[in-house]
Amino acid sequence: MKARIYIGTDSQAPQKRDRGYGYVLECQTQTREGFGKCRGTYNQAVLRALVEALGRFRKKCEIEIYTENAYVLGALARSLAGWAAGGFQTAAGKEIKNRAEWEAVWGLVQGHTIIGIPGKHSYSDWIRRELEKGV
Repeated sequence: MKARIYIGTDSQAPQKRDRGYGYVLECQTQTREGFGKCRGTYNQAVLRALVEALGRFRKKCEIEIYTENAYVLGALARSLAGWAAGGFQTAAGKEIKNRAEWEAVWGLVQGHTIIGIPGKHSYSDWIRRELEKGV
């Protein structure tokens, strides 16, 4: 089975602030969406959306993740397994940023095939408009 997760936020500013985030999940003939709010960085908002979307899966499958956040996709592909093996600490022994979110993502991606696709996607503007409405 194949699925797609499209993630968006109301702002890509890096500093910690109140944020809205959303996702659209496409799986076979079904489409689901989810929205939330948090106080955090852009990366934290994207990670929260990802955790919520991944939490909806009950079967293992191939998941394409679309987001404009290249850092999150890069860490997912290149760093997450190493962080998990090292107790979610840096090489210098310090806790990684957003540890709780990354640990949750790690637990949820197990058994799935994950493919990250960076950049604007077909739901980017729609998610942003919905967040502006205060969904």
